[in-house]
Amino acid sequence: MVITCNFIPLLYGFSTNLSEKNKEARDKRKTITLEKNRI
Repeated sequence: MVITCNFIPLLYGFSTNLSEKNKEARDKRKTITLEKNRI
């Protein structure tokens, strides 16, 4: 029981961290394409 209680927040934090990184990567890609279109 204790292991699951400690493990779930860890997993949750990890997944949110990943989604944040994916969002950052997507934003970077968007800005790159926007700059390409501007040129």
